This record gives sequence, C-alpha cells and structure tokens, in this order.
Amino acid sequence: MGTNTTHSRSTAHAPDGLQLPDDDMLDTTNFSVTDFWRIQSHVEFSNNWFGSVSVCILVFGFCLITVFGTTGNAAMCYIIIKKKNLKSCRNWYIMNLSLSDILTSVLCIPFTVVRLIMKHWPLGEIVCKLVPTLQTIYVFVSTFTIMLIAVDRYRAIVHCANATRDRTRLMYIFPMVWMVSLALALPMFVFHEVEDVYITKGIFLFSSCLENWSSDIARKSYASVILGIHFIFPMIVIVSLHILICKFIRTHIESKPSYSRELHRSRRNLLRQRKNIILLTSITVSFAITWLPLTLINLLADLNYHLFTGINFNWLKAVCHLLAMSSVCINPIIYGWFNSNFRREIKAMICRRRREKDNKSFLMGLTEHRSSRCRDRIELGVYGLIPTRTDIRTMETRTAEVCPTETPHDHHLSPLPATGCCVEADTATGLPTHLLSVS
Repeated sequence: MGTNTTHSRSTAHAPDGLQLPDDDMLDTTNFSVTDFWRIQSHVEFSNNWFGSVSVCILVFGFCLITVFGTTGNAAMCYIIIKKKNLKSCRNWYIMNLSLSDILTSVLCIPFTVVRLIMKHWPLGEIVCKLVPTLQTIYVFVSTFTIMLIAVDRYRAIVHCANATRDRTRLMYIFPMVWMVSLALALPMFVFHEVEDVYITKGIFLFSSCLENWSSDIARKSYASVILGIHFIFPMIVIVSLHILICKFIRTHIESKPSYSRELHRSRRNLLRQRKNIILLTSITVSFAITWLPLTLINLLADLNYHLFTGINFNWLKAVCHLLAMSSVCINPIIYGWFNSNFRREIKAMICRRRREKDNKSFLMGLTEHRSSRCRDRIELGVYGLIPTRTDIRTMETRTAEVCPTETPHDHHLSPLPATGCCVEADTATGLPTHLLSVS
C-alpha cells in the first residue's frame, strides 16, 4: 500500500481500457494510482487467488478427499445395514457420522473449492447462503455424534445399559441432533450474502460470497459460541468419559485373577472394550486435529484480523480447509484398521465379489464347452456315427430286460430307476445309454 497522497491524472500512463477515478475520490483512499492500476490489472488477468500450480494441488487434494470420503463412508453404511450382527447402538451412531461425511463430500467440498480459489463468486446468492450453512450443520452433527458415541460406550461398559431401550431412544436422538445443528447454523444462512467489492467509490472489482454481520459484537459472539459448542464442551465430555471408562477397565482387570474360565472370558471382554476405547479415542483426536486449526483461524480473524498481517491468509485458510475436510476420509480408515468386525466384513465383501466374478467366468466357460459338445454330437448324428432315436429305444428295452426293477418289500427305501442298477455304455459312442435317451 502506498501513502495517502493525491496524484494528478497526468503523473502516470494508465493502461488501455482502465477508467481512473477522479482526484477527489483518490483523496479518500490510502493507496496511489500505481497501486490502483496494479490491483485492477491483477483482477482482470486472474480470477483466482492462487497460481496455477497451487490451484492444481488444491483441486487434486479436494478431489481425492471427495472420492475416498464418499466411497469409504458409503461402504460403512452398506455394511451396517446389510449385516444384522452389526446393528448395535454404537454402529448406528457410526452410520449417522458416515452419513454426515457423505453429505459433506458431495454437497460441500466442490462449492468450498470454488469459494476458496476463485475471487468472483459465480453461483448466486442462494448457493452462497446454503454452502456454509450445510457445512456448519454437518460439522455440528459429526461433533455431537462423536460425543454421543462416548456416552453410549460409557453407559454400556460402566452401567451395563439396556441395549434395546437405548436402540429405541435413537428414534428421538438422531432427529434432535440434526435439529439442534440446524438451529446453530441458521446465522450462517442469514448473514452470508454476495457482495460487490470495490477498489474505491464506483470502481468495481468482483463479487464475493462473504459474511455481512450487523455488528462486530454479533460476529465475535457467534464465533466464540461456535468454538465453545463445537470443541470445548464436547472435548470436556469425551475426555472425562474416556477417563472414567479407562479407570473402570483397569480396576476390573487388575482386581480379578484369570484362573477360571469365566474370569478369563471376563478379562477377554474387558480387553476388547479397551480396544474399543482406543478406537473411539482415535476418532476423537483425529476430529480435533483436523477441525481445530480452521476453527481457530476463523475465530482469530473475527476477533482481530491484524494478527494475519504479512501472512498469506488465503493460502493458510485453504490449507486448514483441506485438513478439515480430510476428516471425512479418516473415519473409514480408522474403522477399517482398528475395528476387527468391520475389517472382517470388508474382506468378506471383497472376496465375495471376486468369487462371484470367478463363478461367472467358470459358468460361461462351461456353457461354451457344453455347446461345443452338442454341436459335435449333432454333426456325428448327421453322418450316422451315433445311434438314431429308434436304436436308442431298442437299447433302453434291452437294458430294462437285463436290469429289472426291484420291488421293495419290508424296507422303506424307494426303488431305484431302471437304469440305476447298472451303467451300460453304447459300443458306438462310448456314452452311457441313459444319457443318449435325451431327445
């Protein structure tokens, strides 16, 4: 930026097609005419905040996240729905988390890329309002679901809660989670709008999708509430419950010897619960690591944007967004590597598809082999190399005379067919005669 000085219109040569502001308009600005030309030229020649290499890196990263996030979470939902032994309360919570990640991958990430990279917002005001609103909803749903998973594990391990009753409560818990998340995200819909950015009075640069709050106090208050509800409160609940569960498991494992079969089974179950705790803690920590940087820089930018002076804030925000969106890929990876039930079902599903493919190839080959044999037999019949239908009937009569049907007496077995007591081969073809009776 330059100094707040006045420049005459003849001090420099203006680029072609650039309309300079009046001197009175420049008196109220804090940059020179040269700065004005540079900004205007940069906007005209580039509609992106980043260079071509950075744009390719960001687009490639977000595409990978979208593909893996969608396929991985869809596989989780499919396995939970198809397998009856996986329809537990915790797995229903996991499916709700996967559903939120799928919606984030499909509905939020593509539009977030457009908003991060392009200076001009080309999608209109409705999409400008919907994208941040939906993203906020899905973030809150994920946070609340992870917190509810911790509560469910605590009740199941420490208090031996009734699984049937908890499964009934899910009918009320899931709608409540989505409704509360929607209520918390409504300010994003209200205060987001497309604004025209001007370099000074009457000099238009581009239209951008921005937050336009009625006051700084409202913006800072909402940012503080988001941080508290999104991170501080859930983390306190999750960490506290995990500490209580770990204490309970450690106490039961250390206090009971494993000399009997029943106690050995109890110890094995508690060790399995410890693995579940490691799994759930991994999910919680990964979620905090991925979303905390973006939440913090948004909070700091709302409180005091001068903290980012001299820093490429657009690039920093893009990297934090990329890290935050990667959370949709982490959950399926954690389930696949740490949860033996899901890992076993995924392997079975892959093996089943491979086996079906092999069986299909085998059946196609067998059908082709039988067709070739039928063609060969037809050709042999045409040239008189196999018996005719009359000859076949004659051979069947002879076979019936040699192998008469037995009549059962006191036993309860059904009589064998006439051709079942012996297998007579035709001398001309070498085939069993009962096979040749098929017309």
